[in-house]
Amino acid sequence: MNPEEFNYVLHCSACPYKRFSNGMDLDDLIQVKTVDLQKQIPRYDPLMKKTVVAPNKKRTKMFRCPKCGFTLKSFKINKETDEQTNRTD
Repeated sequence: MNPEEFNYVLHCSACPYKRFSNGMDLDDLIQVKTVDLQKQIPRYDPLMKKTVVAPNKKRTKMFRCPKCGFTLKSFKINKETDEQTNRTD
């Protein structure tokens, strides 16, 4: 694969494991189940006389590290900032 095809970095905070991925080649890793986070508690709207539920916050996918077993955190690679930092001034 070319380095331009990588969109994500998987990084383990416990060991030096790091992996670049395009998001499609993660079949060999074990995915950790996660749930969405609640942003606010549900509140009562007196005008509508209903309970209003705020939308949940989506979480990134997390995987188990193949070396140590801790969770890998995934980060999206921003290619625009990478091009800006590689300037030749």
